Amino acid sequence: FNDSGDIAVKSKVTSMTYYYDNQDLASSYTVTGSSMSGTLVSYNGELTTLVVPETINGLAITSVAENAFANSKVENLIFSSPNLLFNNYAFYSLSSLVSVDAEGAKYVGDYTFANCSNLTTVNLPAVYTVGDYAFKGCSKLTELSFPLITSVGTGALEDVNLTSLFLGGDLRNYGDSYFHADTIYAYSS
Repeated sequence: FNDSGDIAVKSKVTSMTYYYDNQDLASSYTVTGSSMSGTLVSYNGELTTLVVPETINGLAITSVAENAFANSKVENLIFSSPNLLFNNYAFYSLSSLVSVDAEGAKYVGDYTFANCSNLTTVNLPAVYTVGDYAFKGCSKLTELSFPLITSVGTGALEDVNLTSLFLGGDLRNYGDSYFHADTIYAYSS
């Protein structure tokens, strides 16, 4: 506006998208489900740091489907859902992925994070089950903590360069896994 209140320069902007707290538009997600719970089937947005809302299109996100982020450039993922399942291959070979924070996640399926070659930070404190080869090939991952873990699948930590691994005292099943880390903390209940 100029001194007299008239528009001085016209903008050529025809549309604008505003991202509030790194939450993308509902239209950037494909969600399936019934009743009140849903599965996040795909994300086709452009954000690299993404906070996935607890509810999308009226459905509480309770699981993430196979290859849900396959075509994204997401680097940092934050999930707020209180009871979440990461299905088999949910983030398989997602090379852009650097960090995942999902305090409500309970289950990590087979090959969920396998070959996520840039994954360095994982916060999954409520996970009970880690599937077969779930973190295979996550060579930049150096620390993991699973205080509530009850089951770890075959090869779940294969080709992972851990310096620190914390396993809670309720671990009962561990397939044909071996745990290699500079320091392993395991406590019995």
